[in-house]
Amino acid sequence: MAYYGGIEGGTTGSRMVILRADGKQVGKSEGPHTNYWHLGMSEAARRIVLLVKDALQNADLPLDTPLKSLGLALSGINTELNSMQMIEAVRRINPNVAERIHACNDAVGTLVTATDETARDGDPFCKQLFTDAGVHLGRHVSAAVRHADKEGLMAPEGIEVVCCGSVFKSWDLLENGFRSGLKPQHCGDCQQGRINLRLLHITAAVGAAILAAKLECGISIPRPDQVTDFLCEISLTGRDSQRDL
Repeated sequence: MAYYGGIEGGTTGSRMVILRADGKQVGKSEGPHTNYWHLGMSEAARRIVLLVKDALQNADLPLDTPLKSLGLALSGINTELNSMQMIEAVRRINPNVAERIHACNDAVGTLVTATDETARDGDPFCKQLFTDAGVHLGRHVSAAVRHADKEGLMAPEGIEVVCCGSVFKSWDLLENGFRSGLKPQHCGDCQQGRINLRLLHITAAVGAAILAAKLECGISIPRPDQVTDFLCEISLTGRDSQRDL
């Protein structure tokens, strides 16, 4: 039986899953963050190897079971050199952790400077941090929407934007800034269409496992069904009562 692993390593914590080729999850683990800019490459790699060990234990598999592939979606990995260095650091600790390893950046960074509880308590500095974060996220989406399928964008149902990361747990604090960030600021920004934000409710470690299996082993693992929840619908056409304050 072949097993495929995936790790989502954000700035707030890390999660791992082990999948079979049919997509069934057989093991999982959680641990502290794995951002090597904060920890150093060696400590980040040590935490990754420990996540693998804990996930194998959770799956009732021998701890020396080699994974067919291991996907690392990690905060701080942003170049091909970073990726290769992380893979080498992991293999120095456990050369047989997986037959193949694929490393890339995680989907969305997370806020560590302020807590949503403080912002909800009314602290103006923290509230402004979340508003500013929302603006930056909105600008990222605006830039991506420029290259979206225009026919889909103008359809009644619009296009879906999948949101991933702990930061979206504070959507009520981000929303106004996000809508403001979507406001057209350049000639290339879309001024028509509709987007639907969907919140990923399973760990991105599943995607990391699927991606590594596909790229490194040529194996297509089925994606799980119904992995997102509706978050918000935003019209880019005309005036938005919140966006255009």
